[in-house]
Amino acid sequence: MLARPEPDAALSPGLLVGLAGRDGKDLGLGLLTGCGDGPKLAVLSPVAEAEICRITQGFLCLDRTFSEAKPQGTSGCGMG
Repeated sequence: MLARPEPDAALSPGLLVGLAGRDGKDLGLGLLTGCGDGPKLAVLSPVAEAEICRITQGFLCLDRTFSEAKPQGTSGCGMG
């Protein structure tokens, strides 16, 4: 579980996110798989969690079949 990038960020399952290390260098992409009301997020990525220090909110959402989806209010992108 990773910390939210911003407490008020509009995040939902299925959102692609950018992952960066302590030095700000991009490490890869992740797919947000879980985000409750708390400060922690679940991200599916080949990048080791211990290396991730920053998450950048993306603009593309994927549904359960990995097709592009549009965020729909509180229901998210379709993976939740």
